[in-house]
Amino acid sequence: MWLCAILFLIMLFINGAVILWLFITAPDDHRLFYSLFDAAVKEEIFLTEIEKGLDCISDDDKEIYSSDECDNAINRSVISRKLLSPLLYFWIVGHCLAFFVFGFANKDFGESNDGSEADIASVKLMK
Repeated sequence: MWLCAILFLIMLFINGAVILWLFITAPDDHRLFYSLFDAAVKEEIFLTEIEKGLDCISDDDKEIYSSDECDNAINRSVISRKLLSPLLYFWIVGHCLAFFVFGFANKDFGESNDGSEADIASVKLMK
């Protein structure tokens, strides 16, 4: 059980570090992507590749749903703090609950297991 607890805490800290790193660096990455993307020369072959890859339409003259436009597909594919904020909050609350349940609400916490439960179960199976 202690090995599982140590493994859980190690994974918790590694996962937390990755989530916090994403949360802290997301605005800079978001700004960098859009500054480079907006300044790029968009030739027809480039737009065609984006349309094929994202299954979207880049022609502004067509009357289409906003979900089918390439600009919206690109906006959804770049991580922003707007998406990471709820993820961070759910991660913190979920892991606090898991830590509480794992460490304090475990029914075997502090009890010694002498095998009597296994004996009772085997007797019931034999009947």
